[in-house]
Amino acid sequence: MSILQATSESVQAQERLVYELKLSKETPNVLSEAESILNQLKQFKSKVEGSYFTFQPIMLDKQLVTTLKHSIVAFTPKTLSEQAKHRMVDQLSTMLEGQVRKVLYACLLTCSWFAAAQDEVSGKAKNNILFVVYVARDEHFFSLATQHEKELCEVCEELPLCAVEVRHFCQQLHRGNVRFIEAFCSPPDSVILTALEWLQLFALIKPLELLDRTFLDRCVGQAMGGIVHKKKVSGRLAIRDDANLVKFCDSMRLLHYAKLAVNGQGILVWEELSVDNLTGDPRQPFLQALKAAFECRLPREGILELLIPLRDEVMEKMDSVSRSTSNHNLVLKNWLSGIRLNSRQLFPLPGCGDMGDTLKALLADISADVNPDDIIVLAEAGSKMYGLSTPTSDTDYIIVYRNPTQDIISTTSILKETLDSRGKQQAIEFAAYEVRLYCEMLLKGAVNMFELLYATDVFYQSEEWKELVAQKHLFMTEHVILQYIGFVMTHMKIIESGKHANTPREGKLFYHVFHKLLSLELFTQNKPPLVYCTGEQKEFIMRIRKGPLEGEYSKEKLLALAHQRLASVRKLLLDRPERLREQGDYAFLQSWLLNVRGIQLDKPLTMATSPLE
Repeated sequence: MSILQATSESVQAQERLVYELKLSKETPNVLSEAESILNQLKQFKSKVEGSYFTFQPIMLDKQLVTTLKHSIVAFTPKTLSEQAKHRMVDQLSTMLEGQVRKVLYACLLTCSWFAAAQDEVSGKAKNNILFVVYVARDEHFFSLATQHEKELCEVCEELPLCAVEVRHFCQQLHRGNVRFIEAFCSPPDSVILTALEWLQLFALIKPLELLDRTFLDRCVGQAMGGIVHKKKVSGRLAIRDDANLVKFCDSMRLLHYAKLAVNGQGILVWEELSVDNLTGDPRQPFLQALKAAFECRLPREGILELLIPLRDEVMEKMDSVSRSTSNHNLVLKNWLSGIRLNSRQLFPLPGCGDMGDTLKALLADISADVNPDDIIVLAEAGSKMYGLSTPTSDTDYIIVYRNPTQDIISTTSILKETLDSRGKQQAIEFAAYEVRLYCEMLLKGAVNMFELLYATDVFYQSEEWKELVAQKHLFMTEHVILQYIGFVMTHMKIIESGKHANTPREGKLFYHVFHKLLSLELFTQNKPPLVYCTGEQKEFIMRIRKGPLEGEYSKEKLLALAHQRLASVRKLLLDRPERLREQGDYAFLQSWLLNVRGIQLDKPLTMATSPLE
């Protein structure tokens, strides 16, 4: 017996146990434990068969982070030697090797006010941050993973290290994020690593252009929000319980940034401050207050008394500072595009060819704002796809399209992935899904996305879609079966609730139940789903849909029949000697998605776990 066969039998046995425990309704704690074991067995089986693929964000080795941390908190920019910089670069490169395509920039962020307030040299750098900007690998950036999973790969914060993907950096730079602008404006002494591409960006954007009203709002908001809050009754400012002296140093830094900005000056991210070298400088009292507070000679309220007038001074001048009118967002987009392509060319995509005019006309009729050349597939959905429509049935289209790759690689934001036009006032309805979202939903076993692969008559299909359909068997999985069962059970619960009793909606719910049951019965025989109905099956479902629901077709009898057929399906599934793949083929779908984007990988996919030997 092979390992896969043994594992399948183990999963099937555990499935039967869980099913029996659910029927008994007397052992909730045991059921919960049994379900947990079942999920573990399914995951193990998917690893054995090679269908277990996961999106892996950047993983930082704890030991390497600890080693790097010793270097980060050992220096201020003043004491940072070239030898120390090279050592940090080596440590950073070892940590990120194989996980990112390239590191563009790294700098040491040290709070000048905190450093100056410390008497001991060893304490001046203990709140340092090493800020890193990198370019993600193509399979990360163009991943079919969820937006949340992709965001995990865009920001990797394991203090004192903060590493961000270049798209995220540009987005936050454009939005006036103080930390990101600090990193961009860091002086040479603070810079650990600079790639040629970064120097090109620095030549394109003047730091002063970034110090707009949005930046000022963030400086003032963060400076005060970190140390005070308003009392509910009086509305007076009170110091927050968690406002330690480090946060007061941050507030001092941020408000002085704001003061420089409202006066049209660039910010000083790092400077060597001391009480002595600030003689006659208006900043001297602030530093004296901080030092006294760290020496426990001044309460926090004494620092706040200095900060409030500084805040008011800044706010009086803020209205004269406008929101950014520069073109740095356009500059960032063009620069991002070059970074992402890295001297490569997007290979040409075939487009819709002779169908262009026909598609354009249809898209205009349904008010779908999609370029015909970007359509992957377009088909009539719902009852017309199933062969179960009536003369009064709505015309409903489903579209899978791609956002232009050039837009994806150059944007600093998240592009929209759905378009739709629904409602009774719409003569023709449609729902459109960006191809990444379609892939995500297909892997999750979404019934409508899976059925689209098996639709027998589509209005238009691209060459890329034909390639996917040719491999549709890779997505006939146990997960899909669960989704079908869930679909049937959900619709039956709605019927049983009586919410749509004696309405056309009730007949429609029944037709969906029996249509999906037909596919489930085929799944028990290892056959593909039935999407388009004909013959006796169609006659039976159409009789239900058209009504009336009475006699042999009464609601009670139809519910009893549905429960009986579902129970029979579940028993047949439990008694199978073998199982389907647990999950769809992630690696194939990811490669297909990259092909749809016109992207050729420079290295093989590395996002999948290896099947067990």
